[in-house]
Amino acid sequence: MLKRFRRRLGKGEEGAGAAEDGREETVGDPVKGRNGGQEDLGGVEEQGPEQTESQEDDEEATGAIDADGLRAARARLSLDDGTIRSQPKDEATVTRKPTKEELNEPEKAVPEPNLISEGPSDSAEGRVARKSNLELPVLLGTSGLAGWEPLQGPYRRRSVEIRKENQDAFLALLPFNDSPQQLLLGVFDGHGAEGRKVSHTVRDAVCKSLVEYHREEQEMQLGLRDSETEKSKTEKHMKRAHALKTAFHRAEQELYNPFHGIDHKYSGTTCVLIWIIEMDLYCAWVGDSRAVIGRGNGPRDTKLKAIEVSHDQKPSRADEKKRVKAAGGRIARWRKDVGPLRVWVPTEWIPGLAMTRSIGDTVLSAFGVTPSPEISYTKLSPSDMFLILGSDGVWEFMTSQEAVDFISSKRKEKLDPDQLAERLVREAIKRWRRNEDVVDDTTAVVLFLNYEADEPKDASKGSLFGSFGKPSQGAKPVLVAEDGKTFSFQPKNDRPPRYGLPT
Repeated sequence: MLKRFRRRLGKGEEGAGAAEDGREETVGDPVKGRNGGQEDLGGVEEQGPEQTESQEDDEEATGAIDADGLRAARARLSLDDGTIRSQPKDEATVTRKPTKEELNEPEKAVPEPNLISEGPSDSAEGRVARKSNLELPVLLGTSGLAGWEPLQGPYRRRSVEIRKENQDAFLALLPFNDSPQQLLLGVFDGHGAEGRKVSHTVRDAVCKSLVEYHREEQEMQLGLRDSETEKSKTEKHMKRAHALKTAFHRAEQELYNPFHGIDHKYSGTTCVLIWIIEMDLYCAWVGDSRAVIGRGNGPRDTKLKAIEVSHDQKPSRADEKKRVKAAGGRIARWRKDVGPLRVWVPTEWIPGLAMTRSIGDTVLSAFGVTPSPEISYTKLSPSDMFLILGSDGVWEFMTSQEAVDFISSKRKEKLDPDQLAERLVREAIKRWRRNEDVVDDTTAVVLFLNYEADEPKDASKGSLFGSFGKPSQGAKPVLVAEDGKTFSFQPKNDRPPRYGLPT
């Protein structure tokens, strides 16, 4: 067994704090050199592993792990992420896996890891900017943690894990581009060998493109008087949808920039982006990161309903499956009856992408995998209480309604959005540990909405970025086409597998 290790932990700075003076913060971004909440580890001394009889017993118990380190349950991750990244011992973070008793205790946090040495990246990866000129009645919270993988090799044990590189990223700009009645939120879930680079590059490129678009529109003075005519609504939808779609395509083009040095053939990222303009909410997404609104039916309604404003783009979706096949892509499971449907090139078993749209993964660009987002529009109202954005680490073992119920119940405890985002991430991780030998990277952004108490100023003022009249109660999301026309939107996201989840 592994001998005991001495460790000395120094408390690190908080990573996701707000810049109340208007400065932008980078949380855990290697480009800006911030730690983002990692603990400062020092005085770590490691002693080599020693074989014992109890370890031999544990080796036999790991028979569920096959020769290349994969279990059937793990196959839902991307194939590259499912294979353990080989890390030198001095770059790995090793932890004791929590016991079932610890996981099942109410409100019991996942035990702090028994660290051997600092991992490559285990904190929330985001850009957060808050300024005092924001006029929207909102409060923001963010949280994220890297995943864990079983220790591989001759000394592997079920109770020993390695913290993996965090490939998630997020974005929160309040306000967006100094427009006091706009904000921009995003979650990006990277995958593949260079998924971390891809998610961070795409995060910055999407933001840059939308900023440029916004400035161009203001300079050209293309604003229209806000009216209730269908023509004006359609034109505004068209312009905003065009801006979002262009941002996603420019982000993929940025991956080709040799400055970044990214091999994007087999690496990519999801993206779910929320653009709020007064009371107009636009959601653009590729992949299986998701955005959900928690909505009530009135001030006395204690049961909130989950309103999904995105629809996971997976091969299990009939319309997406048909589209990919029409483009020449092949859809099949990696192994018979194991794992989800995946996208492959026509003649080889590569790359096995578990989503039908992404930014990157360019080996599949000719076979239907596209960075073109789907875009939905929702008219916010006083009945909308909060918004949740999450990578698939949040949604793997939690339905949208369960996430809304969780936030709603914890909100009664007067917790702030940062605390709620952290609680949601830890709850998702607990569910991973109950059902898997791995834990995926997990990131959540929680935004409190309070339009009932403080509606945005000048809501009826006419401009290209204005709101469409007075708010309605509980408007349903609609899909926005390229020409600005809207269509019915009824997402049916996959329910998570029920491997012994508590009721």
